Amino acid sequence: MELAKTRGATIRARIKWVEEGEKSTKFFLNLEKFRAQGNIINRQVRQDNTIVSSSTETLNEIGDYCGNLCKENKTEKEIMQSISLFSKNIVFPQLKEEEKIKCDKELSEQEISSALKTMKNGSSPGPDGIPVEFYKMFWKDLKKLFMEAVKYSQTTGKLSPTQRQGTISLIHKGKELSKDTLTNWRPISLTNAD
Repeated sequence: MELAKTRGATIRARIKWVEEGEKSTKFFLNLEKFRAQGNIINRQVRQDNTIVSSSTETLNEIGDYCGNLCKENKTEKEIMQSISLFSKNIVFPQLKEEEKIKCDKELSEQEISSALKTMKNGSSPGPDGIPVEFYKMFWKDLKKLFMEAVKYSQTTGKLSPTQRQGTISLIHKGKELSKDTLTNWRPISLTNAD
C-alpha cells in the first residue's frame, strides 16, 4: 500500500527517477505542494498601477480581466457577417456508410488501451488531479472499472459529470516576466484525462 501511494505521489510530482522500494512519500508530497505554490497569484498590479493583494480583490481582478478577453466590440450584424464570410466556402466532409458503422460500434478495451498509449505525458492534470501517467502506470488495475464506465456512457449517451467539466486555469508565460501583471498569464482549460 505504501509503495502504491508513493508511486501515485511521484507521478503527480512529475519525478523522473525513483529508487525501487523508496518510501519517502512526504518528500514527494512536499515537492508536489511546492510546484503548486508557484502557480498562485498573491497580488496584482492594476492598469492604474494600484496594487491589489486581498484574495477577493485579486479574484475579482482576474475575473474582470478574463471576462474582457472574451468580449467582442462588434455588433451582432458584424458577427453574423464574419461567420457567413468564414463559412461561405467550407465543404463539410461526410462519413461513408462503413465509417458510420465503425464509429457507432462499442469501444473495445484494445482501442482504449491504444489511445492511452498515444496520449502525451507531462500535460497538466484536470480538476481531479490525475495525470495521464497515472492511468498508464495503473492501467492493469483500472481498465475493468474504466471499461464499465465507458459502456455506461455509451448506453446512456452521456459522459459522467466530471468528464463534461473543465477548469480554466491561468499559467504564467515565463520566468523573466512579473507575476504581478495579468497580461503575463494566459488562460488554459484543463479537463480530466479520463
